[in-house]
Amino acid sequence: MNKRHPGRRLLAGYHNRNYVAPLGKGLAAIAGCAPGTYAKFRIPLRTLEVVPRCWEDEQDVLDAVQGHVRHVPTPLARVGKKQALHTYVEGLPLGYRYARGDRIDQRVLVRIVEVMKQIADVPSAAVPPRPQGWPKSGDSPEFLRQLVRFAEQRVRQRYRSDFGGLFDSVGIPHDVVTRFDKPAAGLARRDFCLLHTDLHRGNLVLLPGGDELLVIDWEIALYGDPLHELATHLVRMGYRDEEWETVVELWKQRFGRGHEIDYDLAVYVAFERAQSVLTDTMRAAQSLKSHPSPWALAGAAENISRALAVAEIQPPKQREISQALRAWLRHRSAPAPSRT
Repeated sequence: MNKRHPGRRLLAGYHNRNYVAPLGKGLAAIAGCAPGTYAKFRIPLRTLEVVPRCWEDEQDVLDAVQGHVRHVPTPLARVGKKQALHTYVEGLPLGYRYARGDRIDQRVLVRIVEVMKQIADVPSAAVPPRPQGWPKSGDSPEFLRQLVRFAEQRVRQRYRSDFGGLFDSVGIPHDVVTRFDKPAAGLARRDFCLLHTDLHRGNLVLLPGGDELLVIDWEIALYGDPLHELATHLVRMGYRDEEWETVVELWKQRFGRGHEIDYDLAVYVAFERAQSVLTDTMRAAQSLKSHPSPWALAGAAENISRALAVAEIQPPKQREISQALRAWLRHRSAPAPSRT
């Protein structure tokens, strides 16, 4: 408990710093709540830009899903240009109940697929306008190519000056994402819909008294092929094999699809794993201090090794990854050459 801010709690996140705190009279009046009501303050973090965004303001997406997705935060107010105030509902992140490797109750899997269907069924007229040049609904090949271009130009090439040596040292091939241009051409056309794109154990919150799920963190929502939603979910959840198969079958039943999606889903899953190698490698490196402990270094190396293996890239030995991380840290801390 913070003595200067009684009742305030900090919640972790990649994209935002979240504080849960009771509202004082001033903010309560602005938000239309009673003083003392708990709310969540969201403050954007300056982080690596590793995924595309359709919309700059998460509130636009939250406004669109109100009344369509059963349990989502409600925007209460904007605080300044970037900060936001949302309703807060007490619950348990799915990962606290079911850690990776734990068997997830069948009812929860059914509920997760139902959440995906609710998101997909948000009327297109309610979805905020898409950016200029965004692929037209149904053009699944161009949608995947858009994702490929972003990962190549805005991630791999953009951050190459900082991380290129590390990418090379751990064996990430230069065409790790561009190799998906060719299979993209074979994707079937599917009508586009709203996608959350980040439905993992931290963003699905079990509500008290049952298996209802609150869906949080909508800042990287997209408009595109519904199979991309399923693929990102499968990869980020780290399901057991039988759970993976169950979720795919439940999705097919709920969305009225059959085995015709199998090829396309495999392409999206492989792409998600490939682009995640870049993200996971950069985040693992950035998690280290200038002189990390052996345990921190080993943990970062293990994260990179796991990401490589998942993407079907033969990882170097753990010792070699640790050496690559040490070299990256030395390069990062080296003084810039003086100009004469």
